[in-house]
Amino acid sequence: MRTALAGVATMAAKMAADKALGYSTQPEPTGLARLFDLTFLSDPSINHWSVVFFCLALPFYIAGIGLPVVIGWMLWVQVGMASFCNSQGFIGHTTQVVSLVLLAQWLASLWTLLPGRDGWRGLVTSSTRAMNLSMDWSRQTLAACYVVSAICKVVASGGLWIWKAPLFALQITKANQMQFYSTLEPSPGNMAWLSQLLLDHPALARIIIGSALPLELFAFLMCFNRGVGAIYALLLVIFHSTVSEVMSLGFVFNKFLLLILCVNVPYWLWRWSQRCGDDLT
Repeated sequence: MRTALAGVATMAAKMAADKALGYSTQPEPTGLARLFDLTFLSDPSINHWSVVFFCLALPFYIAGIGLPVVIGWMLWVQVGMASFCNSQGFIGHTTQVVSLVLLAQWLASLWTLLPGRDGWRGLVTSSTRAMNLSMDWSRQTLAACYVVSAICKVVASGGLWIWKAPLFALQITKANQMQFYSTLEPSPGNMAWLSQLLLDHPALARIIIGSALPLELFAFLMCFNRGVGAIYALLLVIFHSTVSEVMSLGFVFNKFLLLILCVNVPYWLWRWSQRCGDDLT
């Protein structure tokens, strides 16, 4: 699992680092940029070596060696680059979920450094328990992202998110026209028909669009057990894939993390092999 997560973290860090090279100032500081001047991250040499050392830390991350230091460095590179990119007067959250998972794992690695005590804290005394704690906190953090998103929708809409679902047609139109107004190239997908369908049939819109709200709101069910977590994560992957098709929004990191942390195909293959072995004996 950490090998797969290392690949996802590298993709996110490289994306943020490449984007950071396009800026030289931080006109509207966001996140860490409020505390530090992060413009040095746009220097090609510093940017390059930050990514290099990020990659050099990956074998230690995968092996579970020195996690508080290793994950701390990975977290700094990811959050530092993303904060700098988000300090240009506009923000994006493409890699936010990766940063949050790394933060959860870093906090879990620090927690395991606490001296052993009676009670449940003793569960993290072994390296195996520490690794499990790290993944468990990662799953909880991933689920929390969806729950918080749903709560924000409810609060921002005054509790009328599902009722106002037909107005989502405007967001679909805006997303599909974004490429045209940025590049003057026509959008690859034309979803005008879907926007019109939602406006013409508001009840249908409330079913199609509104169903996403409870799916996000009850995302904590992913932490119930492996079976429920896998099924729920697959539903969210389907949800993201549908949004990607309709609004040209990737959510690629969300989908990767759902598949790695919650679906976890290698685990189910292991379970299947164990069952086959039991049947043979």
